[in-house]
Amino acid sequence: LVGSEMCIRDSACHNWDVFKVIMKMKVKLCIGIFVALFAAFFYFLYNIFGYFRNDVYISMERCKYIPTPHGPKDLQLFNNHIISAYNDRVQHKEPSGILALSLELGEASLLELKDFPKDRVFNPHGTHMVHDTLYVINIDNKTKHDYVECFNISKGEKIEAKYWRSIRFEKAYYNQLNGVYFVNSTLFYVTALRMHSGAEPLNIVKGFKQFIRKSTHLLKCDIVDGVAACKRQDYGNMLNGISGKGRELFVVDSGANTINRYVVFHNYTLKRLEVIKLDISPESISYSEARNRFYVSVLRLRDYFSAREFLLKETPPNIPGGVLELFFEKGEWKSKLLFMQRELSGLSAAVRVNNSLVLGSWLDNKVLVCRIRKELV
Repeated sequence: LVGSEMCIRDSACHNWDVFKVIMKMKVKLCIGIFVALFAAFFYFLYNIFGYFRNDVYISMERCKYIPTPHGPKDLQLFNNHIISAYNDRVQHKEPSGILALSLELGEASLLELKDFPKDRVFNPHGTHMVHDTLYVINIDNKTKHDYVECFNISKGEKIEAKYWRSIRFEKAYYNQLNGVYFVNSTLFYVTALRMHSGAEPLNIVKGFKQFIRKSTHLLKCDIVDGVAACKRQDYGNMLNGISGKGRELFVVDSGANTINRYVVFHNYTLKRLEVIKLDISPESISYSEARNRFYVSVLRLRDYFSAREFLLKETPPNIPGGVLELFFEKGEWKSKLLFMQRELSGLSAAVRVNNSLVLGSWLDNKVLVCRIRKELV
């Protein structure tokens, strides 16, 4: 009996020791998970949302602004002029159109949309210009159809825009289509980004969930008989602006602080070659052939998300932004932040013209033109 009792006691002690070891392991595992989650959360705040950035803003002495009717989201260069489509992207109450900016005169002129269908709503989003053709994403809220509107831009005594055809999307992407890039007259790429719709109240939680789930797409669209059939090529957190150089395509992911670089195959399918990491959120990207460099408009996501709930107010919030230069040097892609500014709110486009940068906005009612510092020219 004594031996049996000792065996039972030893067995109980052994089980207790095993239990203590398991509990210690669980505690250590929980602590490890907590530390990892905390580190990931801190990384997210620091690198993605930019909560701890301490940016220095440039003096406005180097800049001048040109008043416009609502923010021109994208900017296209045409014969020393800037062509852009504009609309009221927040409240969707004011009329939309196309404007031409004269940098020499410092003024914007509204263009008559000659021959544009009178029964169609013009609600422009992304634009791309190839030679003298302006392609404009049009979200027709009336018919719930999405189009690419095509205009011939010409310059005589003044800049003129003449409508010549529409490309209807086979599938409805109501208020999702954003950046567009045409390769030729029968094929283009487009980003489908949906953070909020003009027909719905702004919802930060809903937008954040879409941001986390990588639910925005890069689409390749083939045009047959005036209809665009699109297939997904890639996805991301918040795919946004598009630009290209030769057989390569560059697409910014505003939600990941990255720029995706793709090779375009002969059948126009894409393969992602590289993810270029930035330390701030990119919005748009444009290529300067004269400089062989890309210019990227940037902002801090913390400012964007913290301001969304105030966008419908009469006085919109200030969302600072800046421009960085992207270039290939010594076998790798590098970026240089040229400046940050807070005169133009909701910065969404940056185009280099000679020694100046022209900045557009999806929110503000002006365009900013800033001289580049001599050491950066």
